Amino acid sequence: EDRKQQALWRTKHLVAFRYARVHGSPASSLDPLSVHCRAVYRPVTYRGSFRCPEDSTMERIWHHSAYTLRLTLLEGFVLDGIKRDRLPWMGDLLVALLANAYSFADRDVIAWTLTALGRAGIATEHVNGFLDYTLLWIISQDLYQLYFDDRPFLRREWPRIKAVVGTLIDRSCDDTGFLLIDKERDRIFLDWIDDTIERYTAVQIMWWRA
Repeated sequence: EDRKQQALWRTKHLVAFRYARVHGSPASSLDPLSVHCRAVYRPVTYRGSFRCPEDSTMERIWHHSAYTLRLTLLEGFVLDGIKRDRLPWMGDLLVALLANAYSFADRDVIAWTLTALGRAGIATEHVNGFLDYTLLWIISQDLYQLYFDDRPFLRREWPRIKAVVGTLIDRSCDDTGFLLIDKERDRIFLDWIDDTIERYTAVQIMWWRA
């Protein structure tokens, strides 16, 4: 490229990277130090803080964690895996909801992601395709109200929440109150338990919480 010209390469989707390798032809006069990257992030205010005078490492861990959380707040949603799939996932949203409440108190990004994940209901498929994520969606609705007290959001979303709970009761709940899990329909994401019985037990606990 002519030094007088500036080349701009734009990714189709927002991506994150730690290192980048730039290739040029042998005749290229490209100066590696002239390559710049435009940072994209959600404008937020750090409303929470963490102090540990006895251990500065703990403070750095908190700041790095909060900054990492901020990097996932893109385009109005909580997106997991900014280096990979860049999609909203219910399991990650629940953790982000709690961390966000204490770090940024940014309720809009949580509300928008909850709405997007639950918009289709579960008549044909669970949230993100998993039974336990449907349960986490219900639980997160409660946590969202606990930390943000967004009554207008609750009034708007209540019919959808009620429909999801009703579908679970009508389709999967027996006389004892336990969920009857259909192996073909009710996929379970829980990846920290190998034993089938223990996985089902964990789902029942989540159902009780929901």
